[in-house]
Amino acid sequence: MQNIIVKRYSNPKEIGWAGWIEDEAKTWIAFIDLEGKPRFFLNRDPETGGVLPDDPTEREEQLRILRGAPEVADGFVGGPSHKPPPTHP
Repeated sequence: MQNIIVKRYSNPKEIGWAGWIEDEAKTWIAFIDLEGKPRFFLNRDPETGGVLPDDPTEREEQLRILRGAPEVADGFVGGPSHKPPPTHP
């Protein structure tokens, strides 16, 4: 059994998300919106923890970006793997 990590953002109203939940191995992540509803992402790069697209072609391109760019910090260009997705309506 893996540990589950639960974190809150310090500025939830500013970014539009309350926090996130992820497994310790970084195989999935759920961003929690301001109403407490989760949005799950199951495709993550095991090396960086970055969220990957569902489309296999797009996924390969994103992997090249994540793993090849030295400015990538923890899975996202210019940010951590805990960067939330754009706010949805």
